[in-house]
Amino acid sequence: MKLYERFGDKGFHTSIVTTFGIDFTAYESIILPRLRGAGCYNNLLLADSRMLTYALDGTSVLPRYAGRHYTITPVKSNGVFHPKITIQLGRHKGHLMIASANVTASGLGGNRELAGMVDCTAEETGERRLVAAAWQYVSAQINRDQQALAHQLDWARARTTWLWDAEPADGRVTLTDGSIAALLTSGDTTGIGARYVDFVEGQPVDRLIVVSPYWDDDLSSLKQFTTAIGPKEVIIFIDCDKQLFPRIALEDFPQATIYDLGDLSKDRFVHAKLFVAETALADHVLFGSANCTAAALGTPEFTSSNAEACLYRQLPPKTILTELGLTKLLEKSNPRELSDIPEYRKDEELLLEEAALRSPGRFECVFDTLIWHLPSAMPTEPDQIELLDAESQILPATLSELSGTSENMRHYQINGLSNPPSFARLRFEDDSTSAPSIITLVDKVRETVREARGKKAESAAAQLADGTEEELWLLEVMDELETAEATLHENTDPGASRKRKQASERSPEMEYGTLDYEHFIAGRRIRTEGHGVSRNSLAGTELSLVRNFLNRVLAVGEMPLAQQTSFEAEESAAGLDLGDEISDAQGAMESGEEFFLGPEVVTHEIQKEIERKKAVRRRATRKQIAETVNQFNKRILEKAKLGGITSFDVLRLRAVLTIVAAAGQPIKAKSGHTLTSLQILPPDYSTESWPMLMGRTLFTFFGGKHPPIRQVQIEKIHDQMPDDILECWATCFWASQICTLAINSHDKLAFRSQRMIDLMQKIYALTSLRSDELNDGIVINVISQMNERFADRLGLDSSQVEHSHTKIIKESIMRASQYPR
Repeated sequence: MKLYERFGDKGFHTSIVTTFGIDFTAYESIILPRLRGAGCYNNLLLADSRMLTYALDGTSVLPRYAGRHYTITPVKSNGVFHPKITIQLGRHKGHLMIASANVTASGLGGNRELAGMVDCTAEETGERRLVAAAWQYVSAQINRDQQALAHQLDWARARTTWLWDAEPADGRVTLTDGSIAALLTSGDTTGIGARYVDFVEGQPVDRLIVVSPYWDDDLSSLKQFTTAIGPKEVIIFIDCDKQLFPRIALEDFPQATIYDLGDLSKDRFVHAKLFVAETALADHVLFGSANCTAAALGTPEFTSSNAEACLYRQLPPKTILTELGLTKLLEKSNPRELSDIPEYRKDEELLLEEAALRSPGRFECVFDTLIWHLPSAMPTEPDQIELLDAESQILPATLSELSGTSENMRHYQINGLSNPPSFARLRFEDDSTSAPSIITLVDKVRETVREARGKKAESAAAQLADGTEEELWLLEVMDELETAEATLHENTDPGASRKRKQASERSPEMEYGTLDYEHFIAGRRIRTEGHGVSRNSLAGTELSLVRNFLNRVLAVGEMPLAQQTSFEAEESAAGLDLGDEISDAQGAMESGEEFFLGPEVVTHEIQKEIERKKAVRRRATRKQIAETVNQFNKRILEKAKLGGITSFDVLRLRAVLTIVAAAGQPIKAKSGHTLTSLQILPPDYSTESWPMLMGRTLFTFFGGKHPPIRQVQIEKIHDQMPDDILECWATCFWASQICTLAINSHDKLAFRSQRMIDLMQKIYALTSLRSDELNDGIVINVISQMNERFADRLGLDSSQVEHSHTKIIKESIMRASQYPR
């Protein structure tokens, strides 16, 4: 089996991979494409903190997608962080892999590695308990003070309730096939080696077989193992040519027999770690990340210094060596004499402490705010923080320190950038620099982390990509997408059914929490350009597709490549979902080959459903549109009473107003002007006229003693007005102005003129936008494009709308105090 092939398994939404050594190109070209291609978009990578600094400091090509499409977390250990764990989580199943392989080209496709897998369902089994134990161990290594990581963990846990309900394995468990297994990780009161010995103790051991690429200089761990287990025979497998075995230490260890793995390795480095205690009743097998060293396995005096992870399996006797091909090697080969084994050549030690001193700490960016988590060891205070692009070029940015600074964390406003930075480093007074550090873009991670679409959502997305007119079908699509979102969020309280979990152990808050509109407005910062970052409160939800549709038909903003196709691709590269046909990982890495998938293809089944809907769809009648408006208004009033109007509802408000505008007939017919088939709503004073429907919708949201806008909830991550909310408010401004113009143009509606003017002013006042927000490019652009698309066909003068907006800005600032927020 090729290790990387399992990353293409479907049905998982989250992956966590741990490693000691890291090669970013290997992860981004081999693992990440398979995960994303299989619909797994919540991906976390954990690496030894000092090895991560090494990699970023020049031993690896810098990553292209880290901090955007996946996060990478540095982990510290007393020795080294050395486990090789892969956890894949889905709503109804889990997968655990314990291996010896690092996330490097050689680990994934070059070395001889050993891995064991455990698959589970949501049912209570020993396998589920092992996956839960691995999740407990790995998630404990992640520092939740970083917003992106906290979001990823909470998001995964909320969609994996079976995992939260599971009791993590503590010791041996029985699997569904009747065999015994255990997950052994460092951090216990006893070492991995001592716990393995306990499993074997009491059973006479015929042979102890050990495979390890690295050893103690004096073979102390091997000797202690032998003493504790008491085997009749000890067999050691080594690759003699690598000169990594201290043969001199075997001179007083006559019971050991050495076999050369050279024939088995075939010029591939044997990086596997394996311990087998053979008894008459079972093979006691231990494999994973731990070499045969005291630092990995521990000794009777101390548990261990490294962080390690191994899987124990109790299998039928005399099976594991045959399964691995070692029985044939024993039969075909002769033991090696000590004199035939090359002299021990100790590997050059990595300068880990020096690497730690070169670490600049961790960085994350929330829109245009840079958060610096200071390193634990920093020789001196830096002269400045330099921001770098993906090519390691210094960016012309300036940083202004913000409030929120603490002993371990500092906040800065980023100014002067048109695109977000990729890396940060420290520059000191003597002009020396630290190693670079990845900047995690919290908003990009939140956009990336999502679940694979179901058939209904896929069909809805295809309709949006194909649509060109704002009709009632848009609200039907919103219903489908919102239903899909609601389904994904069902039973997302991780503490709901797990009674044994103490309240103090639970996450204090799922996701980020929200603020009502009044508190959000009071605490928001002055709007900045923010290096082109889109502040999207719909990020990570399929409802963003509806926003993108509305902006596309209006030609608002510069649509990313991802939204020009039928389905989402990555904004920076349509082919990030790389191919799934790599047969030679090592060769692919050496040749620099990349494998790209094109945009997702609409399946035949989905296309048939789209065509069916088109075939049965009738052009909406006046009555249908009026009923839709009434249902929306009723829904908003009901949700306002519960205090829970979401960004979905705000988007729906924008969609309703746009649909009514698209269906409106002109105030005064122009000579030679032909109505489109969409224009069915009259401009008169009837209950089904577009001014009345539009005015009624605006009044529902902004009118009365307790206007529902006050109940709009905005996530705390947003310190400035989200772009999608601004787009809706701009639509409301435009709609209130054309309603006013329409009423003033109709004799029988003149009596409503002042009421509409009052409502228009109240809308501006209740949105509480400052002049910088009212004059923001988004607001101006939406109003301009709404005029471009609708003003003429409604028989209105677009210049009057723009003039009205300019005038109302000044008046609303003065009137704002009349309408308490």
